[in-house]
Amino acid sequence: MTSLSVDQVNSAGTARIRLIGQIDEAADYSPIKTAGIKQLIFDFEKIKLINSTGLQGWIKFFSSIDKTIPITFTSCSIRVITQINMFPGFLGGRSVAID
Repeated sequence: MTSLSVDQVNSAGTARIRLIGQIDEAADYSPIKTAGIKQLIFDFEKIKLINSTGLQGWIKFFSSIDKTIPITFTSCSIRVITQINMFPGFLGGRSVAID
């Protein structure tokens, strides 16, 4: 059972992805679909926990996203900002707008 829920809403080439729960060893990103998407917005408002195993899975997933798709992170809690600052890999080696 995954500890992370993914709510993706696509509109006019933009996918808004709300991540709800925990980024941990059980997090499953397979519901996220990027085919045909021109912009991704990740909403982190409802993330309650990020652990080290979850961070590794996030980096693997995030690094697999097509590098030509612009990405924005929104509603980042202090825990998400801390992870971004401590682990540059959190951004998958790409430029990400933080909103």
